[in-house]
Amino acid sequence: MQQIAYFVPLFLLVFGLSASVDVRQAWVERKRFGRGVVCGLLCQFVLLPFLGFCVVKIFDLGEVYGVTLLVVTSSPGGSYSNWWCSLLNADLALSVAMTTASTILSLGLLPLNLIIWVTAAYGTRADRHLRWSGLFLSIGVVLAAILLGLAAGVAFGSSEEQVGDSPRKQKSSKGAKARAFFNALGQLSGVALIAVAFLVSSRDEPVWDKHAGFYVAVALPCLVGLALSTFLAAAASLTKPARATVAVECAYQNPGIATVVALSMFDGDKASRAVGVPLYYGFIEAVFIGVYLVAMWKAGWLLAPPDASVHSVLLWNWQEKGREDVEGDAESAATESAVVVDETPPPSSRDDT
Repeated sequence: MQQIAYFVPLFLLVFGLSASVDVRQAWVERKRFGRGVVCGLLCQFVLLPFLGFCVVKIFDLGEVYGVTLLVVTSSPGGSYSNWWCSLLNADLALSVAMTTASTILSLGLLPLNLIIWVTAAYGTRADRHLRWSGLFLSIGVVLAAILLGLAAGVAFGSSEEQVGDSPRKQKSSKGAKARAFFNALGQLSGVALIAVAFLVSSRDEPVWDKHAGFYVAVALPCLVGLALSTFLAAAASLTKPARATVAVECAYQNPGIATVVALSMFDGDKASRAVGVPLYYGFIEAVFIGVYLVAMWKAGWLLAPPDASVHSVLLWNWQEKGREDVEGDAESAATESAVVVDETPPPSSRDDT
């Protein structure tokens, strides 16, 4: 009965976020964001789980903290990453595309990453302490919620619809309202799970009373993930707003999933210790993603100009104008490069000498 109480909000969380994904629109625009989405998915499902594994080995974390951290780093993100990108004017369209893709791919990559990295970190030692049935039951709930949520999203149609024979599109009230409802449902369920984690953690070993190594170990995947994903996105020649977006999508994980997995795999004081991991990671990602995006804004990497006032950055929508400026700069650079090539004198022939 206790596990059912945990699984219901978990199902509603993942179902709500999955149902808010516009699968049809994502398929239409897949080519537009191809390179950015691929780079982001590699960072989220390859880089971050690997960083979690490295932290587990370097800090020699026990099964309670280590497995829960691997669950956190293997989980998909959520729509709060879209909120961050909207609030501070990173590339919101790319963020939504990446969230859509990560939600769909987590269907297979979440359990695959857990099997690979938990086995690599602990081998057969984990069998003595972990309730694997709880882990796979949690994964089953997540997978069912993703499938049903995506199906519900498709059933409600796209958030945009055609206007007569015109290529112009407008917002579809039916699709948009349904997705807004599902998104709100998922967010409220996520808040409920965080509240549960806080209460359980406070019962025996509160999250604010851990040893120093715990705080460093749990924070490192988020901080190093932000830095390395920014570098990899730059190496992939993405625009500066896209680089910041990839970094946010990489570092932002859904703590609600890890909370339920921890509660279903451990009992008593072990459960109260385990839920401290997603609870603290959620705090770290909120603080440092905010700091990171403010730094990127002041460095001129985001769509809002760095000299804009704080209230205009937070309250105005810079997505369209900022993207036009970024694309215009890219076209200008390409034109200047072509002119330089055209003005280069041809090599002298042998007859001229």
